Amino acid sequence: MSQSNSEYIGYEKIVKKALGGKELVDKRRSVKDRNKQLYFKLVSLEIIRKINDHVRIKFSGKIQSDQKDEFIKMADSETTIEFDYQDDQGNEKALFRGIVANIEVKLNAQDILEIEGVSHTYLLDQELKSRSFPDNTVKYSQLIENILAEYKGAGYGDIVTNGTPLSEFILQYRETDWEFLKRLASHFKTGLVATAEINKPHFYFGIPDQNLITLTDSMPNSEIGSEDNERILQLKRTTIDCRCIDGKYIGKYGKKEILSYELRTYRVLNIGDTIQIRKWTKSIPLKKNTAPDTFSDIQELTFYVYESKAVMEKSRFSFYYQLVFEEELSMDLLSNQQITGLSLEGTVIGREKDYIRVHLQIDKDYEKEHKVKNNAIQKGALFPYVTPYTAEGNTGWYCMPEEGDMVNLYFPSHNETSGIISSSIRRQTQDSDKITDPAVKYFRHKNTEVRFSENHILITLNQYDEKNKTDVALVSIELDEAAGLKIFGQKDVKITAGNDIVIQSTNGAVKISAGSLIDMTCQNSGISMNGTTQLKGKEIKHN
Repeated sequence: MSQSNSEYIGYEKIVKKALGGKELVDKRRSVKDRNKQLYFKLVSLEIIRKINDHVRIKFSGKIQSDQKDEFIKMADSETTIEFDYQDDQGNEKALFRGIVANIEVKLNAQDILEIEGVSHTYLLDQELKSRSFPDNTVKYSQLIENILAEYKGAGYGDIVTNGTPLSEFILQYRETDWEFLKRLASHFKTGLVATAEINKPHFYFGIPDQNLITLTDSMPNSEIGSEDNERILQLKRTTIDCRCIDGKYIGKYGKKEILSYELRTYRVLNIGDTIQIRKWTKSIPLKKNTAPDTFSDIQELTFYVYESKAVMEKSRFSFYYQLVFEEELSMDLLSNQQITGLSLEGTVIGREKDYIRVHLQIDKDYEKEHKVKNNAIQKGALFPYVTPYTAEGNTGWYCMPEEGDMVNLYFPSHNETSGIISSSIRRQTQDSDKITDPAVKYFRHKNTEVRFSENHILITLNQYDEKNKTDVALVSIELDEAAGLKIFGQKDVKITAGNDIVIQSTNGAVKISAGSLIDMTCQNSGISMNGTTQLKGKEIKHN
């Protein structure tokens, strides 16, 4: 809410109640008027606001029996709820705008309708989505705007990002946009604050510091001002679970204990408002680890509104606020536990040293399903590639997948930045005789191949024949248990050694053949054969 701090809201100031576009009135109307109005006499009303939660409303009232079916038909998330009130200057202001979460009719002597509703931010909390944001130069504000672009009219107030870039790989996996945004906010040790004054999803990314309120001459469990009947009701320690209800997220420690004071007042305050309480006549514990019976003299304490609950009491709203010290507003880092042990398929789109840049399949699926183009996923993220063996220095194995290959991105922990490329995936798009025999192993590159079978090793350098659609060997080395060693080359074959070259046949012959010339030289001696045989040397001996 953004109302003035001095005003209060009474039942008589609520000037409009509407459900599903129909006005709720507390006077019985004729059949003609019922097309646009429904009889509803308000009995109770409660509005709750919390950090990282939607604004929630619960209200009940008396209805006419013949209209109960009309109310029941409105029990869906497309039915809107509107409450307006009149301020001290007579201006109408929005008290709540949202959608129906649940409707229940209690049939008794007086038909009572109970309705639960939530702010329009609930629309961000409906669909589980999976996508990545690997471009770490993108700013948080750009990413948030990218998310909200899918919700017509959605908006937010940026409190904390201040142009900060992502700086690391970000993954949204089986999370609603609301859950994902809460995780992003925790990167800044803060949360989301939903608003409910407009008919569109709107929230603050961070806790807004809107107003400063000073309360004086007070003590615990005593009235602060007799006119407004403001009262610090109690000091309490509350243990909150840092995980979401569904258990998907967990904070650094799992649970968190906070020390809070409960303030009752008729004033309208906002989450994040600063409350200064001065001139306490009795002292209270200053810190969480201070025992309740330990006292200190205090002139002034500064609190912040952490939660609020507005309740209609005696035809007037009473507001109950949880006040905490500043350090209690700091949120633990949230993580997505679902990704621990997860593998995602992706396509190699780049390589740098022993890192692979990958475009994930979930991004392609997301773009296809939602008919959007996510500009933040075009560059791809770099991840280390797992190798069978590596060591510092000159030892190890270096064998990177090719661009276009399918690979697995594996997450060993709940931290998405810990992802590694664990393996490649074969996607057989056409018939191939290379994988018909499991006993034969291949190590292949684009134009080279090493083939291992039980009694045979073949190393080839190939050239692809476009006409015959097949590989043609340019050079090959073949080792066969039966046939021995064969070296083949369509061009030159050179054997060079710094020392001796020994060609020896223990039990057979050594054969050398050529089509045009055999030429052997050593210093000034030589033998040349090209149809005739020529001997050259300083001295030639023959028997």
